[in-house]
Amino acid sequence: MFTKFSTVMCTVFTLSLSGAAAAHINIVEKDTKDKYSGINYQEGTMAYIKTNINHGCIDEHTGESFATKHVAMLFPNSNDLEGITFSRDFLGQKYAGNALMHVKPGIDNFWNKIKIKTSVVPEYWTLAGTSSEDVRAIYWLDGDVPNSMYKNIEILAHLPILDQCISKLRIYIPSVKYCKKGEYRAYLKEPTPSFDEHHIDHHRYIMFIDVIRDNVNNPLPDTCAEGVEAEVYPSESDIEKYLPIRKKRYWANDHVEGDDDHEDDGDHEDDDDHEDDDDHEDDDDHHE
Repeated sequence: MFTKFSTVMCTVFTLSLSGAAAAHINIVEKDTKDKYSGINYQEGTMAYIKTNINHGCIDEHTGESFATKHVAMLFPNSNDLEGITFSRDFLGQKYAGNALMHVKPGIDNFWNKIKIKTSVVPEYWTLAGTSSEDVRAIYWLDGDVPNSMYKNIEILAHLPILDQCISKLRIYIPSVKYCKKGEYRAYLKEPTPSFDEHHIDHHRYIMFIDVIRDNVNNPLPDTCAEGVEAEVYPSESDIEKYLPIRKKRYWANDHVEGDDDHEDDGDHEDDDDHEDDDDHEDDDDHHE
């Protein structure tokens, strides 16, 4: 049995350019060969997740390639997963369990700036303690990944414990790759007002990981038979709020030609959201 829960925000990318260009961002399978190998992760653990930008953007009509400049990822951490997941402290006290808790990007000086966007969520617990604020999106800005090279992006996340009859939780991470000359590709299930059919990967590929139940330490209740598989995917409103990078060259009818390195993105303005950034003087670097 498979159950869908669509109320969060996530990110994964595979990008192609306007004019049916193609490019992808994928999960890199783990090197550790255990029963949770590949893209499967044990519930209640810390996951070191590596994503891969394996090439730039290539226009399928002209063959012209464009370097990747920015990446945006959306994480499903605002939806209500009561009865599906939970977190638990050392004393056994239960708390809410976001899909990917306390996400951290790895230090990576390849990018000019890494921006972290957070907001208020139900109280959850990780090894860092309890918190009512969690990461909603991360932006890797002002890099340069040409088509002839690849780039890995690494994040760390605390995974929830699966509740009741849930045997597996698939967590989708929607993403967008922004390339030079106004080219971009969104990796989403369906078009949204900001990301029309023309700019969505035609394979409908979306990055994901699977959280697997630990049947030794957290066995399914006898009434659950083989259990239920669930998935979590962000709402359209979260996609619209967090994935667009408000640069004129991506959203104007005629994108701006010229040097891509000198245009800053706008900012998300919302009372419930917070920017985790040491640089408070550069207001032009935020997202809208």
